[in-house]
Amino acid sequence: MSWNSLPRTFQDAVFITRKLGLKYLWIDSRCILQDDDADWDLQLAQMGDICNKSYLTLAAVSAIDDQAGFLGFRDAGIPLEIEGDPRIPSNIRLRRAYERTQGPLDTRAWAFQERILSPRTLSFCVEEMTWDSQRCFLDRVRRRSASAQSC
Repeated sequence: MSWNSLPRTFQDAVFITRKLGLKYLWIDSRCILQDDDADWDLQLAQMGDICNKSYLTLAAVSAIDDQAGFLGFRDAGIPLEIEGDPRIPSNIRLRRAYERTQGPLDTRAWAFQERILSPRTLSFCVEEMTWDSQRCFLDRVRRRSASAQSC
């Protein structure tokens, strides 16, 4: 498969995977035969294990489709000064937030399932990149549920 034949969103995912030093990448629409009902049934039965046993899930929250890509300029937050380690970029920004911005990916049920089942998720949103863990995400869901029940 040639690099140029990959949609932009997949190119971005491969780029991030390589930069993180990871060896494997699962892309649903490439790893599941799209016109094969038997393969869909087989793969969907395993999705819980695939997500749960993954090292990291990349969530292209801002991408409207596989051609859009998700890497680009983001200018949100407060400049963060880090002294002492020249390997850390000086343009890192930090903000306090408990929720990330929403995007097209958040309208898809399978993406919500992946977010619940994945041990850690790196989300590429419109204005920011966020990190989340399964434990923190589920804690927020539980807190929201509890406060909704008390109203």
